[in-house]
Amino acid sequence: MKQKNMIIKVAGLPGIKTQQTLMNTEEAVAQFPTEAEVEWISDIYKITKLGTVKTPSLFINDQLKTSGRIPSVHEVKVWMEEARKN
Repeated sequence: MKQKNMIIKVAGLPGIKTQQTLMNTEEAVAQFPTEAEVEWISDIYKITKLGTVKTPSLFINDQLKTSGRIPSVHEVKVWMEEARKN
Protein backbone atom coordinates (compact mmCIF):
# COMPACT_ATOMS: atom_id res chain seq x y z
CA MET A 1 0.00 0.00 0.00
CA LYS A 2 1.25 3.46 -0.88
CA GLN A 3 2.04 5.84 1.97
CA LYS A 4 0.12 9.13 1.77
CA ASN A 5 2.57 11.89 2.56
CA MET A 6 2.18 14.54 -0.13
CA ILE A 7 -0.39 17.27 -0.47
CA ILE A 8 -0.64 18.88 -3.89
CA LYS A 9 -2.72 22.01 -4.34
CA VAL A 10 -3.80 23.35 -7.69
CA ALA A 11 -4.99 26.93 -7.33
CA GLY A 12 -7.01 28.50 -10.09
CA LEU A 13 -10.42 29.66 -11.15
CA PRO A 14 -12.52 27.30 -13.28
CA GLY A 15 -11.20 27.25 -16.83
CA ILE A 16 -9.27 25.27 -19.42
CA LYS A 17 -5.79 25.98 -18.00
CA THR A 18 -6.77 25.00 -14.47
CA GLN A 19 -8.54 21.85 -15.68
CA GLN A 20 -5.50 20.80 -17.74
CA THR A 21 -3.24 21.42 -14.75
CA LEU A 22 -5.51 19.26 -12.60
CA MET A 23 -5.56 16.48 -15.22
CA ASN A 24 -1.76 16.52 -15.60
CA THR A 25 -1.35 16.48 -11.82
CA GLU A 26 -3.76 13.58 -11.36
CA GLU A 27 -1.98 11.64 -14.12
CA ALA A 28 1.38 12.25 -12.44
CA VAL A 29 -0.03 11.06 -9.10
CA ALA A 30 -1.40 7.90 -10.75
CA GLN A 31 2.05 7.12 -12.17
CA PHE A 32 3.98 7.91 -8.98
CA PRO A 33 4.84 5.27 -6.36
CA THR A 34 3.88 7.50 -3.40
CA GLU A 35 0.27 8.50 -2.78
CA ALA A 36 -0.62 12.14 -2.83
CA GLU A 37 -3.74 14.10 -2.06
CA VAL A 38 -4.72 16.53 -4.81
CA GLU A 39 -6.76 19.54 -3.77
CA TRP A 40 -8.26 22.13 -6.10
CA ILE A 41 -8.53 25.63 -4.67
CA SER A 42 -10.90 27.80 -6.69
CA ASP A 43 -11.91 30.39 -4.09
CA ILE A 44 -10.23 33.70 -5.01
CA TYR A 45 -9.75 34.62 -1.34
CA LYS A 46 -7.95 31.33 -0.63
CA ILE A 47 -5.85 31.70 -3.80
CA THR A 48 -4.62 35.14 -2.73
CA LYS A 49 -3.94 33.84 0.79
CA LEU A 50 -1.54 31.34 -0.78
CA GLY A 51 0.44 34.31 -2.07
CA THR A 52 0.12 33.59 -5.76
CA VAL A 53 -1.08 36.11 -8.31
CA LYS A 54 -0.96 34.08 -11.52
CA THR A 55 -3.04 30.99 -12.03
CA PRO A 56 -3.03 28.12 -12.41
CA SER A 57 -0.53 27.60 -9.60
CA LEU A 58 0.73 24.31 -8.27
CA PHE A 59 1.98 23.72 -4.74
CA ILE A 60 3.51 20.54 -3.35
CA ASN A 61 3.58 20.39 0.45
CA ASP A 62 2.91 24.15 0.51
CA GLN A 63 5.88 24.99 -1.77
CA LEU A 64 5.06 26.87 -4.96
CA LYS A 65 6.34 24.94 -7.97
CA THR A 66 4.82 26.89 -10.85
CA SER A 67 2.29 29.60 -11.57
CA GLY A 68 0.78 31.11 -14.66
CA ARG A 69 1.31 28.07 -16.89
CA ILE A 70 0.33 24.43 -17.31
CA PRO A 71 3.00 22.02 -16.06
CA SER A 72 3.57 18.76 -17.90
CA VAL A 73 2.99 15.38 -16.28
CA HIS A 74 6.76 14.84 -16.30
CA GLU A 75 7.41 18.15 -14.50
CA VAL A 76 4.90 17.29 -11.77
CA LYS A 77 6.53 13.87 -11.30
CA VAL A 78 9.98 15.49 -10.98
CA TRP A 79 8.65 17.91 -8.35
CA MET A 80 6.97 15.03 -6.51
CA GLU A 81 10.26 13.13 -6.47
CA GLU A 82 12.03 16.20 -5.04
CA ALA A 83 9.34 16.54 -2.35
CA ARG A 84 9.57 12.86 -1.47
CA LYS A 85 13.33 13.18 -0.86
CA ASN A 86 12.84 16.14 1.51
